[in-house]
Amino acid sequence: DLYALTCCISGYVSSNFYRKIGGERWVWNIVLTTSLFSAPFFLTWSVVNSVHWINGSTQALPVTTILLLLTVWLLVGFPLTVIGGIFGKNSAGSFDAPCRTKNIAREIPRQPWYKSTLVHMTIGGFLPFSAISVELYYIFATVWRSDEHT
Repeated sequence: DLYALTCCISGYVSSNFYRKIGGERWVWNIVLTTSLFSAPFFLTWSVVNSVHWINGSTQALPVTTILLLLTVWLLVGFPLTVIGGIFGKNSAGSFDAPCRTKNIAREIPRQPWYKSTLVHMTIGGFLPFSAISVELYYIFATVWRSDEHT
């Protein structure tokens, strides 16, 4: 499983950066690193797989496959995350900012109207909606009116 083998990289990067910014609870950081993606993903997948089981679908994975995936995560993914986290914690140096910073606080200028959150949310939602609605129009027109796709 490729995800389980790359867990050492995620543990290393997460622990290294956490230590650079002054974090002290590196063990909790490693536990969160290994479970914040896999636990909700596994929970969602388990619900979907249970619905498939209840409906008698052939898409449902058997219990043995689920236990095998859990075993791979527990015996390969989690230990590799811990090993990568230990290496990352031990190799972390001091934080080196990518730009010059000053300790003197300055006033943050007021943003123009087009950089506001509301405008970004509106445009960010409108563009995908308009693209999807045009495509759906052509699909539904082709299916329901028996027209040629133009």
